[in-house]
Amino acid sequence: RYWRDWSSDVCSSDLMADSGSAGYTLAQSGSVSPAAGVIGGGAAFNGDAGSYLYHDSVTAYPSGSTGQETLEAWEQFPTNGGGEVFGYGANWPNGSRIALGSSSTGPVLDFENIAIIDSVPINNAWHHLVGTYAGGGVTSTTSQLYIDGVPLPSNDNNEGNVNISTAELKIGGIPTVTFCCGSTGSLDEVRISSMVRSADWISTEFNNESSPSTFYQLSDENEVSVTPTSVILYSSQTQQFSANSCLGSLAWALSPAGVGTLTTSGFYTAPASFTAQQTVTDQANPA
Repeated sequence: RYWRDWSSDVCSSDLMADSGSAGYTLAQSGSVSPAAGVIGGGAAFNGDAGSYLYHDSVTAYPSGSTGQETLEAWEQFPTNGGGEVFGYGANWPNGSRIALGSSSTGPVLDFENIAIIDSVPINNAWHHLVGTYAGGGVTSTTSQLYIDGVPLPSNDNNEGNVNISTAELKIGGIPTVTFCCGSTGSLDEVRISSMVRSADWISTEFNNESSPSTFYQLSDENEVSVTPTSVILYSSQTQQFSANSCLGSLAWALSPAGVGTLTTSGFYTAPASFTAQQTVTDQANPA
């Protein structure tokens, strides 16, 4: 299950819709402002405990202590202690929610007085924050924090048993709490998955979302790669060229024509004599 990615307009129907199977529509309380995100637009929260996005009663999400979950979001907080990023459940009793947040020392996977905490400083840059929970009691074995695709050591754990509620989903604060602890900063790409994402999956997603242009490269479907790409030859010297293509047979061509010879297998022979340096292009094209 995935929660809807942020759109460029925090009040748009696209933003409030759930793109996953649960079908939950968000409501807005107070002031939540549009902001630049990592991918398109994001949402900015001002620290006001009454300003957040929410949906009451999210019974399609895992509850108790038997479910598996991955919570993730891109966050941009000015400093450590930016507040609860997002999560669902309740504020009482202990172990009644699952949420991502930023404590005074660093990222936290919060279960209400039970938590996995790491002492990684948060600066004003965008960071990809992920927390996974495999079910059962909260320990460093069943729970894991990641930042920017890298698993974090759990330096300050408050372990224990949980009974996660489905009372409220909240983005920008603590579920069911309106008297304190609102988020200060911007959020984007908020997602909940009902499974434990692997370290490789999380690292790949971070690399994909943080730099899509360098994560993959698209080439023309008819592109043919010729090796070597360039060579210097003297009179009557030869060079065998090869072509890498999935298109089957290839036709070799010489430009300009008549400057040396090129066989149908890509074997080039330089002219026996010439009076000045010349540039010749060998091409392999789909036949």
